[in-house]
Amino acid sequence: MAAFVMDTSAVVKRYVQEIGTSWVRSIADPTASHLIYLARITDVEFTSAVVRRQRGGTLSAHDAAATLRQFRQDLGLGYRIIEFTPGLLSTARSLWPNGMACVPTTPFNSPLPSS
Repeated sequence: MAAFVMDTSAVVKRYVQEIGTSWVRSIADPTASHLIYLARITDVEFTSAVVRRQRGGTLSAHDAAATLRQFRQDLGLGYRIIEFTPGLLSTARSLWPNGMACVPTTPFNSPLPSS
């Protein structure tokens, strides 16, 4: 079991097929027993992303509604919510020298590191 903090773009990949979907779904698979943390605002951002895809024609109204329904069900059962308070943000910011974060990232279309 591992813990993951997902931003909205990662969460969308669980519900809408795009590059990185299979990787995110493997992490979110309930049988993997991972803890997945989301910021409170993810609900609003997720809804916006799905509606934008529906308006853009890449999701039907039926699929958008089903996606939102499934996400809201999972939100109540499968995710842990992080409340981003000013104190938490200040503490997080203080962890980086000069307020600059230098974290190596792996794009979803690149192979994951092997360790």
